[in-house]
Amino acid sequence: MLSFERPFISSSTFVRILSRSLMESPSQRNSSSLNSRPNMLYISLTCSRIIFRDIGLVFALLTILASLSISSFILVLKDIFGSFGSHPSREYANSIIAVRRADIHLTK
Repeated sequence: MLSFERPFISSSTFVRILSRSLMESPSQRNSSSLNSRPNMLYISLTCSRIIFRDIGLVFALLTILASLSISSFILVLKDIFGSFGSHPSREYANSIIAVRRADIHLTK
């Protein structure tokens, strides 16, 4: 099984490698065809790594922004229309108030 693990190169180094490979004449490419194929494979793998790294970063930022905007939108709706559903703490407070009212009613 072939392994293509090489150290990750920076984008400026990648541009230099790509420009060198594009500046070669066709005769130079044909004479060194055995060496050019792994280099082109390495260039394509590096290009895909750079692209997918940037896409992943953009996707992560968009996900964070979307979650923040959705949560702030829900908070605004809660402020406008009141809370959605009943909270356990409110139910507990209402039950305590009801028990106290019943105690007051029984003691009268």
